[in-house]
Amino acid sequence: MPANTDTYSVSIANAVRAEMERRKKKFYELCEPLNLSWPTVSGRLNGHKPFTLDEIEAAAVFLGITVEDLHRSARLGDEATDRDTSTLEASRITPPQQDAWAQPSRAKARRAS
Repeated sequence: MPANTDTYSVSIANAVRAEMERRKKKFYELCEPLNLSWPTVSGRLNGHKPFTLDEIEAAAVFLGITVEDLHRSARLGDEATDRDTSTLEASRITPPQQDAWAQPSRAKARRAS
């Protein structure tokens, strides 16, 4: 299945997952309110297929929040992701290269018998 490149759809999926985690809901519990099978809901939650407007509204009602709150959560998630990746790139440190065959400093040479 091709990956969904629509960043807004992916951010909505991330927001729905985050709100479900906050409310300690299981992902499969979203099947009934959306009237969809588990594989379809899983595809929506993983960002493979975008949520429809009706599904976004049904998910918001299921979560006890407004559609506006869900959109706000998606925007905040995008801002946090943008901020995290820029900080991560700036602070990336590469570890020193090690010889795979080198002995640890505390290793002792074997005695010839």
